[in-house]
Amino acid sequence: MKLKLKWKIIFGIVLFIIFIFVMMKVNTLGLKENEYNVVNSKLSSFYGFKIIHFSDLYYGKKINEKKLNKLVNMINESKPDIVIF
Repeated sequence: MKLKLKWKIIFGIVLFIIFIFVMMKVNTLGLKENEYNVVNSKLSSFYGFKIIHFSDLYYGKKINEKKLNKLVNMINESKPDIVIF
């Protein structure tokens, strides 16, 4: 049975909306951690200086208090010299 064009379009739009919703949920499930070593003779006084930057929490929408506490503990365990949010 062949679907009419408008039903194919509606079906495609519904699939697209479901895909976007799933990607938004999956995207916030994990924590992405990158470490960069900066070597510059002009910055030698900052040798061993650790900076942590984090963003895009969406607290209340996607991150609850339990997840936020876990993130804060992870940051504290790394013993940074400065935290940028």
